[in-house]
Amino acid sequence: MEDSEKAGYARERALSPHSEQQVLKTGTLAYITEQGENGAESNIQEASGAPVESRSPLGTGIQWYTILFLNIGQMIGTGVFSTPGSILTSTGSVGVSLMFWLVGFVVSMAGLALYLELASYFPARSGAEVVYLEQAFPRPRYFFPVAFAVQSVLLSFSSSNAIVLAQYIFRMAGHTATPWEQKGVAVAGYTVVTLLGIYSNRLSLLLSDIIGFIKVSTLIFISITGLVVLGGHTSVKDPHHNFRDPFAGTTGDGNGLATALVRITFAYAGYQNCFNVMNEVKDPIRTMKRIAPLSLLVISILYMLCNVAYFAAVPKEEIAASKTTAASLFFSAVFGAKAAKGFNILVILSALGNLITVLIGQSRVIREIGRQGVLPYPKFWVTTKPFGTPIGPYTLKWSMTVLMILAPPAGDAFNFVVDLQNYPDSAFLFLMSIGLYFIRYQRKKIGLGRAPFKAWDIGIALYILTKVFLLVMPWYPPKGGRNGGDVSFWYATYCVVGLGIIGLCGVYYYFWIHAIPKWRGYAIRQTRLVLDDGAVTHQLVKVPLAELESWDDSHDYSSADVEDWPKVMALFHISIFTRNDSRPTARKFVRSCGRLYTTGVNPPPPPPPVRPFGTSTSVSPTIPQSSESLLPTASSGKEPLDPARGYAATMRVAREGVLDKRYRPAARRVTAIICAVPVLLVTSWVLYKRQFLGEEQKRIPEVKSAEAIVEGSPSTALNEQAIFPADHDDSLKT
Repeated sequence: MEDSEKAGYARERALSPHSEQQVLKTGTLAYITEQGENGAESNIQEASGAPVESRSPLGTGIQWYTILFLNIGQMIGTGVFSTPGSILTSTGSVGVSLMFWLVGFVVSMAGLALYLELASYFPARSGAEVVYLEQAFPRPRYFFPVAFAVQSVLLSFSSSNAIVLAQYIFRMAGHTATPWEQKGVAVAGYTVVTLLGIYSNRLSLLLSDIIGFIKVSTLIFISITGLVVLGGHTSVKDPHHNFRDPFAGTTGDGNGLATALVRITFAYAGYQNCFNVMNEVKDPIRTMKRIAPLSLLVISILYMLCNVAYFAAVPKEEIAASKTTAASLFFSAVFGAKAAKGFNILVILSALGNLITVLIGQSRVIREIGRQGVLPYPKFWVTTKPFGTPIGPYTLKWSMTVLMILAPPAGDAFNFVVDLQNYPDSAFLFLMSIGLYFIRYQRKKIGLGRAPFKAWDIGIALYILTKVFLLVMPWYPPKGGRNGGDVSFWYATYCVVGLGIIGLCGVYYYFWIHAIPKWRGYAIRQTRLVLDDGAVTHQLVKVPLAELESWDDSHDYSSADVEDWPKVMALFHISIFTRNDSRPTARKFVRSCGRLYTTGVNPPPPPPPVRPFGTSTSVSPTIPQSSESLLPTASSGKEPLDPARGYAATMRVAREGVLDKRYRPAARRVTAIICAVPVLLVTSWVLYKRQFLGEEQKRIPEVKSAEAIVEGSPSTALNEQAIFPADHDDSLKT
């Protein structure tokens, strides 16, 4: 294959002469600058990524305390109440168990630093992993968006917490539920949560804040009670029993320690949830740098104090052997059995809050996948109508969760699917952590400066090693041998299936992007769509090879159309200044401006909303110029203008009432011409009459003042000759 063919889509393309877009090129990659309205610095990203929404259709009203509780709400599920028992069983001792909780905090803080640096590169993009994988691995074009999209769509469910919610509802009611009763309550609970999210963003975020506050208050109460128990002020006989020899019974089983680390990692999962809503936060980088570490620090302290409280009130043998939660044993030991039963309501609220926060974050992830254009029907995934919420992603989450609740029976099938959800996710997180170094390299290559936040390399290395550990250890045989996992068949089946899904994504990608287009004689290109609610998305379209060159010449790097905009703006003014029934004449005018354009591509995007008068605009940082020229390249010939497309685009501009800044120079020229033509015509006609028709210039007669014409005026004598000419009749003087 020739080098020119390898360059392919990355060849030079014309930039709009009215575009203020800055492009930096390195090899086959083109980086563009786009600015959001959330007060962050400019978003500099590879052009194949989803476009920046300058104004988020979901709003920018998320406050710092909501960010705090979005993270806390996902981290505090039911794990802190039940996980301590399984951690103790896997490690064998109280001391190592507490050390693992500390290790979990250190690893999570390293991961948080990684997310903070990635977020500082793309502050106007929500979706976290979707954005970071897309920008870290832009080539092969669309491969990682496709693979992550398939994994996210197929494994997008929250069935575990919904079932836990149902179990504790029945436990609080004192009723032994049948499997279908439990499934019915789980479906009902998740349906209510989904409907609340669809109805109102503000309501779902408010519930997240309220329930998050209750969760934190619960852990604070347990922590303080544990300190009181250690002080000997309760009915617990020997609160220091588990701490006299804390490392007694420590296990040497590597698989058990690996299992403990996996469970600890999942207990801290959720510290990255706030990065899913980056474009909905004002001044996101500064806010995230303060609030995200605070949320993780608060949770880690509460986790440690709660574990100390459990071990102070309950002997470790009882915690390891019991099938109930450690928190339930704690309440029974300190407050009695009735208090333990009332504790169920706190677990219910915790599970409910986890469902809400996960749903909010994952809906943004799926919406961002839809904005990349790799899913069919992008409008369905991106639109926020009619309630201002991402109804498409909410619908997908509800459908997959209900399917996972109802379809697989309890036992092997359910455990297998839950494990399957985790393994590909670990693989993508591993790739994302490596991708940070690729992003740093590319930014350095195009001459960009240091990011607002830079993670320590040692922290990134620790996070990468942790992900490698989580990818390798599931292959290590458990104690029970081949069938000794949480399923009755081979313990590593879910690992093979997870990798198989990623492999099938690669096969699908090859046929969709390369094999079938080559066979059918077309190429895949992306175009930009702007919906009525202001949402912006890419859509992948099929362009015949015969029209490929004209397509590339008529689109800039951000996939926007490059047209003869003075002609389009002339149509705009004609449409404004003529009656509705005169618009067919305007169509005829456009039809005369150029030949028909037959590709049937979408019209250019409408302009952004008008900024309120008096508000300041964010200034993009100066970008060093690439060694290659950024000037627009001339086309081989004039691009024909499609009348219908031009007319549709102009009517959208007319309806919106605002004009994109790219087109303002052309609009000023056309407006000046339209305003000057009447003045020119009138002036020319007057001069013609004077010069050729002999019409004399009209003069305004001089008007005398009253004092000058009144006889006997003290200021001046009456000048009869000035008033009455000599040839007038003297009778007029009387």
